[in-house]
Amino acid sequence: MSTASFRHTCIFVFAVASAIAIITPLENANVLDVIDKITSDFRAWEWKREQFLRYSKDYPNGWPGFDCPIPDSRVPPQDVHHLAPWDISVIGALGDSLTAGRAAGAEQISDLLSDYRGLSFATGMDRNLTEQASLYNIFSQFSPNLKGGSVGIGLAEDPLTAGFDMAVSGAVSADLPEQAVALVKRIRSNPSVDFNKDWKFVNIFIGSNDLCSVCLNETRYGPGQYIYNMRKTLLYLRDNLPRTYVNILPPFHVDNLLETHKSDNAFCEDYHSLACSCVYKLTKEQYGLIKKQYNDGLDEFMTAAYQRENFTVAISTGFDLDKLPTLG
Repeated sequence: MSTASFRHTCIFVFAVASAIAIITPLENANVLDVIDKITSDFRAWEWKREQFLRYSKDYPNGWPGFDCPIPDSRVPPQDVHHLAPWDISVIGALGDSLTAGRAAGAEQISDLLSDYRGLSFATGMDRNLTEQASLYNIFSQFSPNLKGGSVGIGLAEDPLTAGFDMAVSGAVSADLPEQAVALVKRIRSNPSVDFNKDWKFVNIFIGSNDLCSVCLNETRYGPGQYIYNMRKTLLYLRDNLPRTYVNILPPFHVDNLLETHKSDNAFCEDYHSLACSCVYKLTKEQYGLIKKQYNDGLDEFMTAAYQRENFTVAISTGFDLDKLPTLG
């Protein structure tokens, strides 16, 4: 293990150990005992991960039989409401770890701190469509010169890795306006983009970390603040990023994380005690009410203020599942 990986591992383990000690104190245990537990739990999780990979090796993560027709003649769209996939020239993304690809390719404990942007469901282009059905790979089938894809491992600040994926692991909705400013700046400064004429697709997936912290500070992480932050972001994009189609994915039901604990996944419990402590403090019914308020608030963005000729907002609920999907 490299010096950097060892350092990251130590930071991660001590962070989780501290969280566990606060949330679920262990009787007569010191920090070293907790670290031993985390390390042991990770080894058990690692074995289960290997079993999962073997079981799911034939699962169609890609789209090998992609055969959607592409017309020979293409009429330029009159406005954003008549866009077709082949009209999109730029793809970008805002969000948190779920869009940054945090730990998506993790094989050891230190990898859990890395952002695998090339594997991001939104902008990832490490693999082709046969193996990876990312939005970038799907759009690029229609628009081969699509700009904004991400590759490899790295932070949003690195344009060579992140492309136009400005998502930051750990981000909450309050971080969204800053990401939007960074996205506009990066797209504008890219010489291969015709800023005023190219049609752009921007995916926004944020709010899961707000839900994970809502029991700690409802004013800061509650539905009202989430919608305020989204409003501020969308108005900025509307006024500063011409010819843009924004796709919003509502945050997922974080209380579903508890389902991952049912199969004796102690490491998942260790990690969630750090990353999403509110799942241990709120009931499913309480979360359901808060989540409904989040979703209902998004209806505001279907109004005329966000539906212009060269700018629109859509809400995609495909990820808004109240139960975790399973294999088999």
